[in-house]
Amino acid sequence: WTRKTGNLTSSVQHTTVTDTRGWYRLTDLPPGSYHVGLEPPGRPSTRLRKTLSGRTRWDLRLSTGK
Repeated sequence: WTRKTGNLTSSVQHTTVTDTRGWYRLTDLPPGSYHVGLEPPGRPSTRLRKTLSGRTRWDLRLSTGK
């Protein structure tokens, strides 16, 4: 998450791994805007954005550009 108050910006970043098929599952997310990115070495990066209106689960898969 990222939050800006006045001149101060705070953010939190997490790293994770996928399951064997390349899927991620994010659970119990509070309302807000989310940005997810994949930066594989030597390949183009992929970014997804999603705005959630209530606590939910988000299943996603990012392409590695193979």
